Amino acid sequence: MGPVFRACLLLATCAAAVRLCAVEPWGTVLDSSGAPIATLSRTDDRGAAVLADGELAAGAAAVRFVPGTVRVGRIELADRALTFFGEGTTLASDGGEAGMFRLDGADAAHRWTFRDIAFEGPAAGASVPHDGGAIDCRGGGLSLIGCSFSGLRARFSGGAVTAVAMDGDVVVSNCTFSGNSAGPLNGLGGAIYASGAAEGTELLIADSRFVGNCAENGGAIATFHVWDETEVPQSVKIVGATELAENAALYQGGAVYAEGPFAASGSNVLFRANVAGNGGGAIAVNGVEDLSEPVGVTLADGVTFAQNRVVTNVTWTAGGAVCVMKPGCRIDVCRAVFSNNTAKTEHCGEPAYGGAVYTAEDCTNEFRLTAFVGNDAGNAEKSWCFGGAVSAAGGRTTIDTCVFDCGEMPTEKCYGNAVDFEETETRILNSTFRRGRVEAVSAYNGTLSVTNCVLVGNGAACDLFVEGTTAFAMGYSAYGGRQLDVGVTVTADDFNLADRRADDVYDGGTLRLRGSGFNPVAGLG
Repeated sequence: MGPVFRACLLLATCAAAVRLCAVEPWGTVLDSSGAPIATLSRTDDRGAAVLADGELAAGAAAVRFVPGTVRVGRIELADRALTFFGEGTTLASDGGEAGMFRLDGADAAHRWTFRDIAFEGPAAGASVPHDGGAIDCRGGGLSLIGCSFSGLRARFSGGAVTAVAMDGDVVVSNCTFSGNSAGPLNGLGGAIYASGAAEGTELLIADSRFVGNCAENGGAIATFHVWDETEVPQSVKIVGATELAENAALYQGGAVYAEGPFAASGSNVLFRANVAGNGGGAIAVNGVEDLSEPVGVTLADGVTFAQNRVVTNVTWTAGGAVCVMKPGCRIDVCRAVFSNNTAKTEHCGEPAYGGAVYTAEDCTNEFRLTAFVGNDAGNAEKSWCFGGAVSAAGGRTTIDTCVFDCGEMPTEKCYGNAVDFEETETRILNSTFRRGRVEAVSAYNGTLSVTNCVLVGNGAACDLFVEGTTAFAMGYSAYGGRQLDVGVTVTADDFNLADRRADDVYDGGTLRLRGSGFNPVAGLG
């Protein structure tokens, strides 16, 4: 072999080695006009994409990931307004003690935006980050548009996304979160955890799906303040064609756990088959003490709760669909539907409250133009049951133009097949209560006003159970209540009581029937 041939062979070998060692770019940096200004190719010793803030080119406005699957180790950036987007791109977590993205922002002008990217969790057995399996954002603002997040995990908060002490809103639009989880370190938000740097920031969810996520509190979404005085819970707003289904929480909020204001509205918003172990099969609202105003809960314009449940064998349960644990909240429910939600406990002697809704003391509750169908509370063999559809513990409640088709509530140790109120100032107007196995309405130690209501076929016991309560019934009509003569004290004003059966009202307090020439129970036979 001659020297010239040996030299050529050496050069060819070196060139092949260079080609072999070359790393394909995994992204392109774009300026504000969309023109490329740099490529990104650095990887760690496992071959996963990494990027530090100092490596990003000046004038960078966006990062475009290459098509296909990119394994990501750690991308860590600060104080920018930057968009990440893909073209048929999947970003797969390489595992580790930190999530894929750590993004810091000093103020609301620093907004991080992700578009059209699929995020996937690491392989089984990989290390799990403390927060934000895909994105851990601290400050600034965050937008997620057209993205999917699946199989991501965090030990504490935000199985897929954590957004902490945010200066701006967190916006989620046209995204899917499936099979993400947070825990076991007091896991909050199986898919998303969010908090604000100050009151007034919002977590907005629009046209998105959350399916099969789980956490200790807030199976899909949690807003919390993590015991840090620099944080407050973000308000939550859910709109558009958004579904939260089959999410689970070990304790509270099968789909959502909120410590700040919460609102869901629109006929295409659906909470379905979510489950919690203590309170709020779909939504649990608690709250911190130092917010400037009482926490408000708004459910309106066709939002539907179906087949959500709270079930446990160790403690009490409350609110098969919605549980408001924070005293002093404001709850406004208008044109909503609650169907076949349940709150049950298998623990002997522990109570179950509110098959659909439970509210804590001193709350102000308004239910208007809302349907409650087939909701159920309790297990009579093992527990006491209060309020098949609604249970309120104190405060003020108004029910106006609602329909209650009662569920299969047990006939023993149960109060209020439709509604139960304890130490509550309650007004019920223009509403219908049907098919209760026990009394439709139960009130204990409060005031109850019933105006122009119809109670039909509540045949197992009676229509109203009133104990220690001052009650007023105006235009009250009852059909099919069983006779239950317990020595009720009744005062009547212009009522024709000649045909009145023994009793359709059980009263251990004071009952006043008000009307003019109206016989509430005549002709029932």
